[in-house]
Amino acid sequence: MNAKVVLCRCHKTKELFGIRIEERNQDWYRTWAFKIDEHKAKREKFDTNQVTGSLMEDAAFPGCPYCGSHGFFQCNCSGKLTCCDDDSVQGTCAWCGSTAKFINTEQFKLQGGSY
Repeated sequence: MNAKVVLCRCHKTKELFGIRIEERNQDWYRTWAFKIDEHKAKREKFDTNQVTGSLMEDAAFPGCPYCGSHGFFQCNCSGKLTCCDDDSVQGTCAWCGSTAKFINTEQFKLQGGSY
């Protein structure tokens, strides 16, 4: 099984969390989310993981561990993820603070970066 963790920030609290993703038939599925601090994420090298493809949601995915949101968007700032309410049409990136309208896409290219 090929599984990785990608990092995301909560749109309400700005707190960091990890999303465990699992590859199934050339698609990636979000299977679990957990709170993590920046030091542990860096030590585990979660910031270096690279993933390209779709990010589907497994039925058991619990959503953001801070606010419960199941949606997310990728910012242009550096390709980082921020959770969002499922019915949102725009939001503010929890990493850089820029505001943008969401583009509905299932294809992502994620790569690690600084915190």
